Amino acid sequence: MAKFKVVVLPCDYDDLDVEREILEPLGAEVVRVESFDKEEIAEAARDADALLVQHTYIDEELLSKLRKCKVAVRYGTGYDNFDLDAMTRHGVYAAYVPDYCTDEVAAHALALLLALERKIVRYNDRVREGVWSSLDERPIFDLRERTLGIIGLGRIGGALASKAKGIYGGIIACDPYIPEGRFAELGVERVDMDELFERSDAVSVHVPLFRKPTGIYRPTYHLIGERELRRMKPTSYIVNTSRGGVIDTEALVKALREGWIAGAALDVIEGEPPRGRASTDLHLKLGDLLREGKLILTPHAGYLSERALREVRRRAAEEVARVLKGGRPLNCLNQL
Repeated sequence: MAKFKVVVLPCDYDDLDVEREILEPLGAEVVRVESFDKEEIAEAARDADALLVQHTYIDEELLSKLRKCKVAVRYGTGYDNFDLDAMTRHGVYAAYVPDYCTDEVAAHALALLLALERKIVRYNDRVREGVWSSLDERPIFDLRERTLGIIGLGRIGGALASKAKGIYGGIIACDPYIPEGRFAELGVERVDMDELFERSDAVSVHVPLFRKPTGIYRPTYHLIGERELRRMKPTSYIVNTSRGGVIDTEALVKALREGWIAGAALDVIEGEPPRGRASTDLHLKLGDLLREGKLILTPHAGYLSERALREVRRRAAEEVARVLKGGRPLNCLNQL
């Protein structure tokens, strides 16, 4: 009989070989849950010692049904699906993997920025339609004459600034939590949020999603809404590779349809992953913008590389192992 039970809640991975290689030598049985149904998840996790989590919300409703869970670890850098207060009340460590895909997400953000600036997707669509014309997609601007604004100058925002320095003419950023020395080190001008939206020709968003005050951090849910988008130039773009809820989707759709901005690219959406009716509704809501080339969507793929895929699974399993051996997580989000 296994000494521990580790339940892997619904995730995108083909197998659990990495997790089993780390956890089975400790006497752990690693069990996978495929269903997104709340009752089925609760039943499978009821007697778990640890949870490995990608999409599932770890909240009071689920925690109240767990008998002996010691830790839940998020596969990834974000933890907006963890109710940290509830986890603390129930004596469950919350952990995550904060820095496994910094370069990948920064590269993805830059790729989306360049796809918008150079009209790559729209040109590809036109060629597929049999149209061979470079002039149809004007205006296209010299990037050396344009300013990139970065919201959030942490690991990923800083990596983007470094990559974009030789491409954009200027880089400005807003982040109240980053010291002045880091701005100077990156050669980035510090501005407030209003000035960033007014001056930027392209905006890239790199902030965590908080629906309520969390530690020192203010809420970021719908941080960017109609007020902010109306401040942008009609020739500007916005890219989001952080979390869908940071941008008000309804306001963004309105901005694109009414021409407040020229385009957007999203690697994240509110309520992802879209399933069933939600997927249909998404296409009904955004289909015209996708066809017109005003919007580019990728399926939360910014983190992905073969190295990063192995790394996040290894490090998440290692966090579980630390707790099963009587320790605490290395990247712990709450105090127990």
